[in-house]
Amino acid sequence: MATKLPTLPTLPSPPRDAAEFKVWAEKLTVHLQRLYRMLAKAVEEAGGSGAPGAQGVSGVANFLVGEAGADGEPGPPGRDGAAGAPGATGNTGALGPAVFMLGEGETGQEGPPGPAGATGATGATGADGAAGAAGATGPTLVLDETPNEEVLLYPPDSPEPWVQRIVQASGSTDNAAGRFITLERLDVDVDTTSSAFGTTIQTRDVLPGTYTFDYFIIWNTGTAGTGIKFQLDFSGTLSKVAATWIYQTTGTAAASGAADQVTTTTAQLIEGWSCRNLTSAMGPCISADTASARMLARCYGVLVVTAAGNLNFQHAAEAAAAGTVTVESGSSLVLHRIA
Repeated sequence: MATKLPTLPTLPSPPRDAAEFKVWAEKLTVHLQRLYRMLAKAVEEAGGSGAPGAQGVSGVANFLVGEAGADGEPGPPGRDGAAGAPGATGNTGALGPAVFMLGEGETGQEGPPGPAGATGATGATGADGAAGAAGATGPTLVLDETPNEEVLLYPPDSPEPWVQRIVQASGSTDNAAGRFITLERLDVDVDTTSSAFGTTIQTRDVLPGTYTFDYFIIWNTGTAGTGIKFQLDFSGTLSKVAATWIYQTTGTAAASGAADQVTTTTAQLIEGWSCRNLTSAMGPCISADTASARMLARCYGVLVVTAAGNLNFQHAAEAAAAGTVTVESGSSLVLHRIA
């Protein structure tokens, strides 16, 4: 009777990497154990072998393979085999592509401030810078106590005084006006009994420009019933002139034209006359409150000089031979060139 060959179990697939090697080895061990049991069972069923007979003539080989029978029950597990020597380490495989994933996490809380660092050493003091260039020389102050020639200020670039103080000791003066400021004082009394104007204060060589002027006049009249009048004259050329002279009067509710230097408990009017042309008479007032007593008049205005000349302040009596009218020493002029 033909012997039925056992069906061999399927070998496990070879491992693909080191991670599957252990699983593959365990499956291979089970496979070998089953194979061992199947072989042992086959030998047992076949019986012992007799002595070999004489060798007959070789016949035609004939193999009959019957159908595979059903698997028998698994036999008891065999003894574990001795551990084999470890295999040689395989070559290191090529590195796979590296994948990096960078995320942006939330900002953590600020840590506490660290301790203050040590104070650095003080640096060396730098060298002093070079001295700057000397500034321009300022104007020189010159004081000259000589009468009629007292000069306050000379700029270094001009021989002409910018500020000129003049003391006029007669009806005229030899001193020229300052370029910007002239301070002039009458040092003598100037009398007249005429109703025709005569020069009282003269200011020489007033240069082209725009000026403001302010005359403060102390006057008196020998006869209380005789008044005074004023006017301006200029030897050069003016494009404009405007002037006013004022004084206190006896009027309290209406103009009186009567000069009064006495203070009362009732307010008194300030009256005056004006002009817009040269040699245009301003006044006269008609009287003074007291004969030979000091009175005050103020004459001020603006003039625009286009060609240099002498500025003359003039006075006259109200009427001819009516009495002596005097402009006293101490009367003065403040002349400012503003353009």
